[in-house]
Amino acid sequence: MQHCRNRRRSSSSISPANLTANENFCKALGYNLQEIVGQHHRIFCPADYAATPQYREFWARLGRGEFDSNAYKRVTKAGREIWIQATYNPVFRNGKPYKVMKFATDITDAKLKATEDAGKLDAIARSQAVIEFTPTGEIITANENFCNALGYRPSEIEGRHHSMFCEPNYARTAEYSEFWRRLAQGEFIAGEFVRHGKGSKEIWIQAAYNPIHDPNGKVYKVVKFATDVSERMAAINALGAGLRSLAEGDLTRSLDTPFVPSMEALIPFAG
Repeated sequence: MQHCRNRRRSSSSISPANLTANENFCKALGYNLQEIVGQHHRIFCPADYAATPQYREFWARLGRGEFDSNAYKRVTKAGREIWIQATYNPVFRNGKPYKVMKFATDITDAKLKATEDAGKLDAIARSQAVIEFTPTGEIITANENFCNALGYRPSEIEGRHHSMFCEPNYARTAEYSEFWRRLAQGEFIAGEFVRHGKGSKEIWIQAAYNPIHDPNGKVYKVVKFATDVSERMAAINALGAGLRSLAEGDLTRSLDTPFVPSMEALIPFAG
């Protein structure tokens, strides 16, 4: 099989003992060639995995001549875990597999980045309302925070259009059509929006609409992250109404709307 400089290569007998490995493979795992030739493949695996029926079946499949490809967790000589994207290729002689050629690429950095990104998304999903749409506005899915904020069950909104959360007259405007055209073109949109939950309950949200692109650069969905800011907007509106009354000379007007902590922190500086 042709040598590939930028990939790790090793070949293992079906037993499976390591027969040989190239420099890239040895460097990635921290061994020199003499340390691994004749050793069992399990020296590269976490000990708990190497003792499992799944690992034995892995080699049984290769022994039957079955090709295998996946992302695998492996362990270096120093005990550091790495991730590789690898293919295990049985090589046949007289119709029977007699060794396995493995080609591997170190994907540790990419795997850690993907894990970190997934963790960040999980954290966002736990703290914010999240909903996904097609590029034309049909609802794909929504998390529990979103459904609770709007008062719906997921089954009541999935497959319906985003316009169900909007005031009907607004949903028929050219402005609203342009809103979705911009998202479908890949434009990020963020701001404060008034929306309507179940039973026409008015809700103010601070939201970001994020177009997501496929590998070809085409928008295939829109993910919206939102926070309910209804209390803050109610406080702002009450404050505005009070200031207008004062400007008109009405000194009897009182502000009965409780202010959220962030608003109360600003009040001492208002005067």
